[in-house]
Formats: sequence, structure tokens, C-alpha cells
Amino acid sequence: MKNLGGWTRVLDEFERVYVSKLNQNPNCHICDVNRLRWESDRRNHVDGHIPDGLRDRVFVVGVLSQPEKLKER
Repeated sequence: MKNLGGWTRVLDEFERVYVSKLNQNPNCHICDVNRLRWESDRRNHVDGHIPDGLRDRVFVVGVLSQPEKLKER
């Protein structure tokens, strides 16, 4: 995915475009490395947008603190 300018826009794009692509191709995976600090309610909100049948193929990585260290990796 290109940089969409915010996690809510990423969710919109994921639901609008990528859920159908994942459903069409069982070999497809998505990984989003988020350099923002994850708050538990935000993480729960994001997880709620991943359909049950796709949870094992969608990976969202974030941090609880020090997002700069994730950017270094």
C-alpha cells in the first residue's frame, strides 16, 4: 500500500480494495508496519475491521512505545 496519510484512511482502503483481493487469492497476504504508537483501543478498532476468514493473512505491526525504533528496522 502507498502512504495514505493516516490509519483511518488505511482502514478505508483495506476494506474498499484489499479485502476483495484477499478473498480472490488465497496466497495473498498483507502486512502493514505502522510507525505510530498503538493504543489498545486503536488496535482493537483496527482488528475489528479484519474479516474473520482473513485474520491469518493480515498482519498489522505497531509499537506501544518508541515508534522511532520500529522505523529503524
